[in-house]
Amino acid sequence: RHAADIDAIRAAVSAQCEAIGRRIDAVVNYDGFQIAPGLEDAYAAMVQRLADRYYARVTRYAASGFVKARLERIG
Repeated sequence: RHAADIDAIRAAVSAQCEAIGRRIDAVVNYDGFQIAPGLEDAYAAMVQRLADRYYARVTRYAASGFVKARLERIG
């Protein structure tokens, strides 16, 4: 709902990944995921930064065709 929520997600994921100390394979479940209008670009940028820094591979799941189409843009 807020930019601060994006920062909180980034901080939580970063902390977990830093503790592991190496790139990880990630599985992300987007079922029930919602984002406030206007925050899509900021969220996508945060996700891309996490992927670039911490993920060896990432698989994203979503039951909704709309969400799947949106996730394809994130990469």
